[in-house]
Amino acid sequence: MKTSRNEKQAAAVDHRGHRNRLRNRAAAEGIAHFEPHNLLELLMFYTIPRADTNDTAHRLLDTFGSFSAVLDASCTDLMRVHGVGAETAHFLHMLPDVFRVYLKDRTDSPRKMEKVEEVAQVLLPFFVGQKREVLYMVCLQAGNAIGRCIEIAEGTTTQVAMQARRIVSEAILSECVGVVLAHNHPGGKAKASNADYAATAHIANALNAVDIPLVEHFVFADGRFAALSEDSRFLPFFGDAYRTVPKNPTMEMN
Repeated sequence: MKTSRNEKQAAAVDHRGHRNRLRNRAAAEGIAHFEPHNLLELLMFYTIPRADTNDTAHRLLDTFGSFSAVLDASCTDLMRVHGVGAETAHFLHMLPDVFRVYLKDRTDSPRKMEKVEEVAQVLLPFFVGQKREVLYMVCLQAGNAIGRCIEIAEGTTTQVAMQARRIVSEAILSECVGVVLAHNHPGGKAKASNADYAATAHIANALNAVDIPLVEHFVFADGRFAALSEDSRFLPFFGDAYRTVPKNPTMEMN
């Protein structure tokens, strides 16, 4: 049975109305309570100006399982879903990087801290959406100030090189009074491995040789972090600076 011209026009009008309703809802309420398919619909309005995006949004969720998994998918995999072209795939795939840049930018202004856990809050955005292990160092300045945050190395999904020589060099160049390290375990747990123990010991010894203490080493995983100084095996490696309150060894970041 063929669709009449009038029926096609009515469908087009209804679709435009749906887009307007969704945009108006986002403007009035924000997107915090949007269902995942509604949020994907809204995002795809910017790359698919006229066609219906509702069915495409549902197909994306059925294919990848969740909103975050859609954004984490490769462009190639996204384009395998009917209704997703190259422009839409690149737009969706780019969003985690945009979020990461946004969050980093918000934390770039120098700030002072009362306890070392506040450094973890600054570091959290650097690990959002990361699929590989990455090592960062934070150079602490006098007066409990958070200084430069430097990416030291990017590794594979299961390991990253803890480059002691570069860490010491960056610490000296920054004239810092302490160093905080952080790396992630993608898809794993916020818990130190045997390799983390050996690397932390090596870096702490290298920093101590130039009179710069290693203050903390955080391991991030799935929005959580562990402060390795809370593990008794690691206690000999950390200096006492910036330790003003007891720490919760593993806590969720909000």
